[in-house]
Amino acid sequence: MKRLINEVLRFLIGFGLKSYYKKIKISGLENIPKDKPLLILPNHQNGLIDPILIGSLCKLNPYYLARSDVFKNPIANWFLRTIQMMPIYRIRDGRDLLQKNEEIFDQCAELLLHSKNLMLFPEGTHGIDRKVRILKNGFYHILSRALKLNPDLDVQILPIGFNYKHLEQFPDSVAIKIGSPISVQQLIKEQDESEHLCLLKKAVKKELIKLTTHIDDQENYSEVFEYLHYKRVDFLEPDVNNQIIASYQISKTSYPIEAKKVSFMSKFARILLYILNFPIVLIWRLSNPKRFDIEFVSTFRFAYAALGYVLYMAVIACIAWCIIPFKVVLVGIVLHYSLSKLLVKVI
Repeated sequence: MKRLINEVLRFLIGFGLKSYYKKIKISGLENIPKDKPLLILPNHQNGLIDPILIGSLCKLNPYYLARSDVFKNPIANWFLRTIQMMPIYRIRDGRDLLQKNEEIFDQCAELLLHSKNLMLFPEGTHGIDRKVRILKNGFYHILSRALKLNPDLDVQILPIGFNYKHLEQFPDSVAIKIGSPISVQQLIKEQDESEHLCLLKKAVKKELIKLTTHIDDQENYSEVFEYLHYKRVDFLEPDVNNQIIASYQISKTSYPIEAKKVSFMSKFARILLYILNFPIVLIWRLSNPKRFDIEFVSTFRFAYAALGYVLYMAVIACIAWCIIPFKVVLVGIVLHYSLSKLLVKVI
């Protein structure tokens, strides 16, 4: 039963994501190994949107590790565990709770032993900066436990890069790039065990840097970032962007960012979308979304839009059904949804 609910939820969430995003580009699906335990390691920019994009649209159906504080609400706890999420505890959650991570790591090792797909974010934190942050050791602890139980376990590390156009805005676009798998056995073969952690972290970070726009120069990050905007790069194309970054010479120059001209069609589409869904838009605006951390705005906006739209259509249907035949109401709802989705793509 739980598996059925998981499948239904993944389908519905994927359906909602395709309606919520203007464009979703997924490349590298052919890189996913078959019938082998997978440790999926993406970069992390966009709250809970990152894992649900992979879980619902990338044909992986992984188990996840997520920060424990999102499990505190009973409804959220049920939902997250149903879609195969497990809590990971941090120092800020309390030192006493850190001991629970040992049990979680053991469960993760067992999942790999049974050739399941496990996903966690090796950076350990999320952030909108265009860079791959320093990798933590959590994924290595899980790997080492699994390999102690079965030294010949053929674990494949699958790096994935997230590339959002402007994740704080709506509608946004995202490119998900699935990299080449890293064979743990081949990487650590004939290497001293003391070097395994360093080798794995270097290999994973190297691959993640290829899969997303990466500004390595933190001292001059703002200048490089402004230069990319000045060049009007497409953040869905990290290969091109990383070439521009590699060839750029720091000059301490200010690059004025001109406001992008919005076409009449895009403006009209946004206005019409807001008119069609005025109650949903109004409540969201009144909720003061700026109070959320910027990395979680998309998560709350998507959850609100999905639930809000369903309730909005339900209320409209109930009222209209009292006046006109149900078939006409159903056609109206389908047309409303189709037009709203089209407008999102046009904006």
